[in-house]
Amino acid sequence: MTAVSTNPAAATRSHALRALVAAVLGYTMDGFDLLMLGFMLPAISVDLHLSGAQAGALVTWTLVGAVMGGIVFGLLSDRYGRVRVLTWT
Repeated sequence: MTAVSTNPAAATRSHALRALVAAVLGYTMDGFDLLMLGFMLPAISVDLHLSGAQAGALVTWTLVGAVMGGIVFGLLSDRYGRVRVLTWT
């Protein structure tokens, strides 16, 4: 069983560290899908018979979608709260 600290500074540091770790993991997972797309693009292109321009457009629209999603869900989280919007996504 973990002892509960009565030091508010220790609790604040602990919460800050947990928030930092969560943010880093979230950012890592956000970049992971684009990394996997880069690795899998040749196989996807062959399977879907995509030209080089179409494969490039696929990556471009993936990035555009990420930016637009960040804007839309960022505005929604400002309005409805981050936790609620994160559970929606």
